[in-house]
Amino acid sequence: MPSILDIVAPQKLLEAARRRLARFAGDRPLLGSDDVHASSPPATLPVDPALRNTIAAQNADRTYTTARAWTLALEHTTSAWRTLADEELTAGRWLHAQAARAAAWALGDEARPDALAFDPDHDPRDARSREQPSRRANEQPWTQREWLAGASVGYGLVDLPTLVAWSADESFAVRTRVYRSLGKVRHIAALPTLREATRDPHPFSRAQAVRSLGWIGDVGATERLVLLARKDPSLEVQRSARVALERIVALWEHWGEWIDLARDADRAALVVKRLATLRAFGDVTLPVSHTISLGTPIKRVDGFRYDPAQWTDDASAEDRALDASRRDARSIVARIEDARARKDAPTLILLCATASQNADTSAIPVLRELTEHKERAVTFHARRALRALRARAP
Repeated sequence: MPSILDIVAPQKLLEAARRRLARFAGDRPLLGSDDVHASSPPATLPVDPALRNTIAAQNADRTYTTARAWTLALEHTTSAWRTLADEELTAGRWLHAQAARAAAWALGDEARPDALAFDPDHDPRDARSREQPSRRANEQPWTQREWLAGASVGYGLVDLPTLVAWSADESFAVRTRVYRSLGKVRHIAALPTLREATRDPHPFSRAQAVRSLGWIGDVGATERLVLLARKDPSLEVQRSARVALERIVALWEHWGEWIDLARDADRAALVVKRLATLRAFGDVTLPVSHTISLGTPIKRVDGFRYDPAQWTDDASAEDRALDASRRDARSIVARIEDARARKDAPTLILLCATASQNADTSAIPVLRELTEHKERAVTFHARRALRALRARAP
């Protein structure tokens, strides 16, 4: 049986997706039949009328988006995201505008999501939306930060800017939870963050980022996913990349038609039959029904730890090392220079975390230099530290 890697051609798929976006301008692809009814906030949210009204009025369609928004998202530039933010704000969709601003910010734009222009006397946002991205996780232990990242998914698009900011956390356990929450929110504004996350040095984090790209259906990430499916050192990341590719190809094969297909069981059955004849789709549930699958799921990798609780000891050890490093009174810049002279990559990674958690802006110049380091793990953490410093700036 051929695999998805024998079928998918990233550039051709992207070209086909752009043609579909042009053809179905204004249509919206349904990503999950259960989600089409998600017009009410979860029952677990606080009884805050303003917040509940925000979610009900602006957050109900977070699981799908327009052809125009996808077209801009696939440009993958700060200017495209700024354009989308302006268009959403003009349309009165300020929650989506904040999300688009967060995507631009993730790509390096200096304007934060809270920089949207509102008359202070007529700001329509509730209190939680105004605080985006939130700093409520600052100075919290990693276990609390991880819990907050998981709980944020209950607020959907409201907390998306916060999740984007928290994706720069020092703890791999927190980052993993953020990547998962971004995938659960399923908004395209998460894509710049998740694409960067596919370079996270930790396999648990990287695998979750890949899964989330598949959940959202990022056709622009297929080339990266093919590379990970073939060459990632983690077998679980390889497996997750193949699953994500299957889902993306299946979704975009009929992008713009899923809502109509969901209403026509006979047509849906024909679509599933056609896709199944490709014999490359296993772990995919199509959006027309959660009972429709295209085959046998790709088996999980034996020995890989899938439960976040199984990584607690590793995350705790990482946190203890960071805590000891933070208590070192020596200049962080001098320590980085010393580690760089010794070609000590593990220490450089730890010092990147120390600099960002201490909010030590004196390290910014040397962190920028480390983004060109030959060790990929060092470059990732240098970029992560710079994002964390930006997120925590006043």
